[in-house]
Amino acid sequence: MSSYYVRRMGYLLGQFSAAELKARAQSGELQPDDEVSRDQERWVSASDIGGLTFQPAIANAVRFEPVEAAPSPPPPPPTESAATPAKLETCSDCSEMISSRAFSCPHCGAPLREPTNQSDPLFTKGQGMAIILLLLVGMGFPLVSWIRPMPKWEYAIESPSDSYLQDKLKDMGSDGWELVFARRATSEYRDPSYEMIFKRPK
Repeated sequence: MSSYYVRRMGYLLGQFSAAELKARAQSGELQPDDEVSRDQERWVSASDIGGLTFQPAIANAVRFEPVEAAPSPPPPPPTESAATPAKLETCSDCSEMISSRAFSCPHCGAPLREPTNQSDPLFTKGQGMAIILLLLVGMGFPLVSWIRPMPKWEYAIESPSDSYLQDKLKDMGSDGWELVFARRATSEYRDPSYEMIFKRPK
């Protein structure tokens, strides 16, 4: 069963169960300004705990006997939850004290509120636009290359002899011809020559 520590003006008054805490609040022994904690590290005012009904203090109320506090372990690094302690409330099913941020009671499992289901988006807006742009560009390049007209060529075949080979290459190059194919040709009826194919745009 869960227990709670109570202190008043810096003095530890004792350790009590949730039922004892409610009874002492109703009898006036527990005051709204008293501090309550479950681990002696995070303290909240008794008035911040839900489910407690306080009565005015009575003159003959039984007083808490201060007890010496046990040495506390080194405090953990500050976290977001430590900076803003959660308020406590009473579970309607088992009457145990639980955090007001809990979606279900850790003691009996009773549901308290519906959890928010907000999943993070897979892509940010900027990333989504960048992906769409890349897809469009990737689809556009093949389309442009497909609709671009193919160049038209004209071809010429030449068979210069060895003595006129260099002159023929210079003449064809100056006229814009590009050598495509060449081979050495020999015949018993004529001098050795070259068979060459040239092309240039129309």
